[in-house]
Amino acid sequence: QANASHHGSAWLEYKATRGHEILQVREQIRSKQHPDVTWTDVSQWFWHATIHPDRGPWLAVTVLQSGAGGEASSGSRRETSGSIPD
Repeated sequence: QANASHHGSAWLEYKATRGHEILQVREQIRSKQHPDVTWTDVSQWFWHATIHPDRGPWLAVTVLQSGAGGEASSGSRRETSGSIPD
């Protein structure tokens, strides 16, 4: 499910569970040259990047938070970046 963050950009949000542990997961891919251009789905980004390879590099952001929701400061954040090779 795609939802807007407090910054106004769309994020894919879902809950992941293992046993009794619940994680709130938010994911987004954004253009590093144009941070206001975002995708919530890898296939959307892939086709855009394939047609416009000069608009990279891109940044994939995954935010994990313990618990069922809210903007808790205890969540961890992992960011990775990459671009499609020519």
